[in-house]
Amino acid sequence: MKEENKNCAEEFVDKINEDMIKLKEIALVQSDMIETLKRQNKTLENRIKNKNEEIFKKLIPILDDIDLVEGHEDLSEGIKIIFKKFKNILNSEGLKEFDNKSYINFDDTLHNAIGVEYYKEDIPNGYIDSIQRKGYKYNDKVIRHADVIVAKNI
Repeated sequence: MKEENKNCAEEFVDKINEDMIKLKEIALVQSDMIETLKRQNKTLENRIKNKNEEIFKKLIPILDDIDLVEGHEDLSEGIKIIFKKFKNILNSEGLKEFDNKSYINFDDTLHNAIGVEYYKEDIPNGYIDSIQRKGYKYNDKVIRHADVIVAKNI
């Protein structure tokens, strides 16, 4: 009887060990599936981000036109409100105009020097004299450099 109980106990332990091995295999497969889904999700997020970036690149010239038109005094108040809403929407989607100010240091990661303005005054070399075309970032990535005129002492 003891021998029979011993055999029964060993069979039970063997069955539990087999079940544990199967459970570990299932957990490993599930883990692989979860990682695959995470990778696919990340890839999809990157595609969406890149698509949005392309859309913004196409819309930036419209912003340039809006900036030109906004300066005219005969422009109706209603159109100015529309322009403001359009800019706010783009801004809320992650498109940001960056440091488009004169008299800051030229930064080649943000600016594209398209000309030089010569001065006899004490304006430091490498400072931005004027902005010819605004620069924009999308999700902290420059998608258009600002075109600037850089100051140079003579």
